[in-house]
Amino acid sequence: MGWGSGSGSGRGRGSGLGSGRGLGLGRGLLILQHERYTHQMTEAEMTAEDEKLKTKTRPVRLLKFGGLTCPPCIAMERAKTLERLTEDFAQVEVVKLDVHDAEHETPDGSLFAQNYALSDEYEVTVLPTLVFEDTETGDELGRHEGAISSKDLRNLTRDVLDLWEEKADRRALSRKVKS
Repeated sequence: MGWGSGSGSGRGRGSGLGSGRGLGLGRGLLILQHERYTHQMTEAEMTAEDEKLKTKTRPVRLLKFGGLTCPPCIAMERAKTLERLTEDFAQVEVVKLDVHDAEHETPDGSLFAQNYALSDEYEVTVLPTLVFEDTETGDELGRHEGAISSKDLRNLTRDVLDLWEEKADRRALSRKVKS
């Protein structure tokens, strides 16, 4: 299976990505990855996390598809590009998804294999790939393929947040018209 060989099922729609839940896979597994640390949450931890997220949902999610041996991904990690972004934009939830391990493998049943399958759904063909999506609707708001500087990522994030605000305003207006 190569990059982008999946069905391309709509970049998140119907893929288990739920609003206000972080990144869900399969039966609602929440996968958190940071550099070389990975934690698969238990059901009890997920319930506690769900309660926190209900009161503090971020409107935009940034999915960073990368790899542990990907040179541009490593450069972005060293520059703390995504960490700086979260300092500047509290309304953006960042989820890092490594699609292969240090040996460039995706062992069956591993988080790497689950992340790889998710990368197919998002039609990822290049590492790193950054995908911005609306946490309420799952709609893709923006995408960047390849390494990106902190400055350029901040500018892209501003554009994405502007687009999100426009869409949120249209949804609110549509709700008013319907009621």
